[in-house]
Amino acid sequence: VGMYFPIMGTMKGSIVPESKRAAIYNLYRIPLNLIVVVSLLADPQPGVSFALNFVMLATATLLQVILFKKRADRNEASDRSTKSRTDMVETIPLVSSGDKDEEVV
Repeated sequence: VGMYFPIMGTMKGSIVPESKRAAIYNLYRIPLNLIVVVSLLADPQPGVSFALNFVMLATATLLQVILFKKRADRNEASDRSTKSRTDMVETIPLVSSGDKDEEVV
């Protein structure tokens, strides 16, 4: 419980761009408030309430897994492009005062 807010703050800070953070956070509040109002007005039985909570948590878990995979794929692609650029720089021949070309090692 004590780790939730620091972890969520770190994760949101790395995902949500700073320039759009306020607008996106305000959009998050719309469905949250809608869920609260509907559940207060409907007054569901405990079994229905737990079932709805399960569905919402399962959906959030699925979306989190999808987000994690997309971020991992993007980071992997970024690492590959950085490595290929580094490999190109390392094999550029240098002009030397001698007879043969030297390579950066």
